[in-house]
Amino acid sequence: MLASPLEPLPSLVVHADWGSNPNKRWMTRAVLVDGRYQAEAPGPVGDAATLVQRLRAEAGPSAAILLGFDFPIGVPAAYADRAGFDEFVPFLLGLGQGVWMEFLEVACEAGQISTRRPFYPYAPGGKRQQHLVDGLGVGSMYELLRRCDHAHGSLVAASPMFWTLGAKAVGKAAILGWKEVLIPPLRSGALDVQLWPFQGTLSSWCSMAGR
Repeated sequence: MLASPLEPLPSLVVHADWGSNPNKRWMTRAVLVDGRYQAEAPGPVGDAATLVQRLRAEAGPSAAILLGFDFPIGVPAAYADRAGFDEFVPFLLGLGQGVWMEFLEVACEAGQISTRRPFYPYAPGGKRQQHLVDGLGVGSMYELLRRCDHAHGSLVAASPMFWTLGAKAVGKAAILGWKEVLIPPLRSGALDVQLWPFQGTLSSWCSMAGR
């Protein structure tokens, strides 16, 4: 939800319902027509690796696109403190390389958990959340919630993003979303792809795209 109107408004607003199974990924578009949005019926996401390019081609090279996902973007503050970084985008660009080589690999055993490999477990069977708490050196699973994951009013707390078991788990979806959708265009140096709220305001992006 936006606190004030964007000038100009995004030409295309898209929300993708994400999951680790590609066949269950669906998205809904809303196209700006004569100052009003026309929502379309949901359709499959298709190839995640080409999603951004396809939407850009659909909207046009100078149009602003607002694309949202229901996988986590960002990490818990307590985790970032222990891992030793304070900016998400440079961290994201380093994943799968150097000291972050194993970050996108889910730990199979408790002994493999560390700030460099925080997702756990790969499969059920004797796995406990306390393993994750101990492995990451935090006081409780509560510290592994991002601010937006906390319970609020009638909304219950989300599942901590690094815990990968259960119906509410989002860890494996986050890994695939970051790897397939977020990292490639950012590494390519595409200046027209930015992450909110880490790289500016929504209104500034739309203004830049509309020039």
